[in-house]
Amino acid sequence: MSENNYFDRTPFKWSILGFLDESDIEPFDVKVDCYIKSLEAIFDREKGARKERARVLLDGYREASYWLSHKISTGAQVAYWVACCSRLLADPVLIPLEHRWLTGLPDGDDRKIAKTWDKERKSGKTNAPSININHSTISGSAIGTIERGTFISEKRDQKETNLKHRRDDEGEITDKKTKLKSPRTEDDNFLDELKDDEDISYERRRRDSTPEDKIKTVNFDEVPSATTTTSLYVPTSPSTPSTPDSTISEEYIIVENRRYSMDYLTGPGVPEWHLNEDSIRWVVDGIDITEICHEYRAVVVKKCESMEVILSATEELILSHIFVFQEQSPLGLCEYFDDELWAELFVEFRRLYPYAPIPDKISNLFLNIVKEPNQTERQKLARRYLRNFEVITEEEEIIIEMFRELVDNEQSSFTRNYIVEDTHTIRNITPIILKPFFKNNKRITFEGANKMSESSAIAKRRFDPERLGTKPDFTVMTTNPQKHVELFIVEIKPNKTNNALVSEDLVSLGKTMKCAIDKSIKDGADDLVICGMQVIGFLGRAYAMDLRFEGIYRMILIGEFELPRGSTSWGTALQCYQVLNTIRVIVNKGATSYQTAIRMNKKSKSRMMIKPMFHSPTKVQKCKQY
Repeated sequence: MSENNYFDRTPFKWSILGFLDESDIEPFDVKVDCYIKSLEAIFDREKGARKERARVLLDGYREASYWLSHKISTGAQVAYWVACCSRLLADPVLIPLEHRWLTGLPDGDDRKIAKTWDKERKSGKTNAPSININHSTISGSAIGTIERGTFISEKRDQKETNLKHRRDDEGEITDKKTKLKSPRTEDDNFLDELKDDEDISYERRRRDSTPEDKIKTVNFDEVPSATTTTSLYVPTSPSTPSTPDSTISEEYIIVENRRYSMDYLTGPGVPEWHLNEDSIRWVVDGIDITEICHEYRAVVVKKCESMEVILSATEELILSHIFVFQEQSPLGLCEYFDDELWAELFVEFRRLYPYAPIPDKISNLFLNIVKEPNQTERQKLARRYLRNFEVITEEEEIIIEMFRELVDNEQSSFTRNYIVEDTHTIRNITPIILKPFFKNNKRITFEGANKMSESSAIAKRRFDPERLGTKPDFTVMTTNPQKHVELFIVEIKPNKTNNALVSEDLVSLGKTMKCAIDKSIKDGADDLVICGMQVIGFLGRAYAMDLRFEGIYRMILIGEFELPRGSTSWGTALQCYQVLNTIRVIVNKGATSYQTAIRMNKKSKSRMMIKPMFHSPTKVQKCKQY
């Protein structure tokens, strides 16, 4: 087989063992040289997943030195080497290959694998096909077929499977319609990257070129500041860095020296997901999105089997068929889509959940007040506008009430940043962004903190009568006393919240929303959309969840906003209004649909699409080894 034929396949099926087993080039040194040169050619000339995979394999063979020697100038290499010398103890894998003799670092893992393969072949222990050609007769120890002059070994796939964890991306599956998202472009100024250890491409290069046994533990006590959280922030697992733009949040991490294992597959959830021919599938432009979600979930389930990993919040939700769609998410589910398809999904989401326009006189009101530089005068001006403003529509009434609460509840920056959860909920969140939008009426009612979710309790007690439901910080539900369902669930955390608690809130929010959808379907209501919101300090993120396709609970980020911190930032209330008003419309529509459905007492058509949910993960104490 020629090297060109081998690299025609899907990039994630490339590996050093696969090439060695299939290649008929001899001797061994020439075979390896051909492998390296082929990868170099792909890296230099191509883009996307093929280029990225070539880089990963070259780094695996040369221990992360290839990209250094090919992508930066000599001066930058010197600067980089100086930086490496200052961090030898922390990051030895980053040392350029030509300087490895200083520390005696080993070759890359793939080079070791190749040498082992050659030794085993010479000793007769390898699975590689041994073929002798004598007078046009072919004999050998391998079973296979010959197609157009190429011998294809049936043992090759088994060997690749057994050693896949060495360098292959674990469990990742692709097909012709499932393309890996093209890697992000790196900063042209490499020296700037050296100053920022949290840079996405920098961290990813380190992770890709680091063997699994060298993955380092991280500080469980690191605390993110919600006040500095960016719009790209995705709550991460307890074992991941708490910086907003850390890319490790979507990757599992093996934690060293733990005294316990994590069992994520507890409760009534089912690891396997069988898709039938009659399953209702999500198809966009001829591409089966359901199949993509199915494959990604299989990868996450496989990670959990060892019980030695910590999942991110979004990965834990996927186990229960909850797929979080966030347009700017750097890693995770989005990597299974190409850029065009991923963007097309969000065009459809924005069509489903559009924002209402802001009236001109409302925007002018905020603009005129914020322009006043003096705080005391700004307060007086705001109250004067509020007294004289003539309310006509329901939307104007909502935003004026919201603005009035902002004026009445203004606090000092010290008070805002150092309050506990209950105070933050009662003073900053509930009166300003919740009560103006969701008032008790004939269709809906709201509950504050510590009210147990009935939907969550029903789901959990079906399998364990002693389990309790979740207790959101704010809930909007239908008013029917016999049958009701939560339509809007809110989880709130103040500033300076530990990253682990932020992740727990996102998981709890997603699972409670799923329980509400399941209950509404069992009560006879189809196509209900459940809304949720996570508030971290003064950052709000709003989600809508539906179940239109079998086994895919789409948890869609429909908007995010910054709450006003003071009179100088009152203008941010307009974005907050747009997001909350969208949720208000969805909730009112859902309340009407649900009450109509239970009056008609019909069976839902969506019952077959429901999937069981896993409980919270449990810690399994490890036995002491003496």
